[in-house]
Amino acid sequence: MLLKKDAEDDAAVIYLVVSLDFNPEGEWQPIGKLTLQKAGKTFAFEPLNEWAIQGITVSPQDPSTSEELRNSGEYWMAWRGRIRLWAMRLIEQGRYPEVYPS
Repeated sequence: MLLKKDAEDDAAVIYLVVSLDFNPEGEWQPIGKLTLQKAGKTFAFEPLNEWAIQGITVSPQDPSTSEELRNSGEYWMAWRGRIRLWAMRLIEQGRYPEVYPS
């Protein structure tokens, strides 16, 4: 799974969350759109494709810690934790590369 920058302006950065795991052809497919609000230090996640069908969400207000989400036996939870961790890390660092992690 990777974040690929889709757009950026003074207020926000939009990443496509892409994965190989939900495409039978083994090609990168977007599973979500992640919008990082620079000034507000928060994010919004919009599920796409398989994640939209499954109703999987990622929230900055999730009461679980990133560590708990990553270590969960439920693989959706682990992926949600990774996306949340990446979003918060990028916002805290104020650095928005074209691809993350690189």
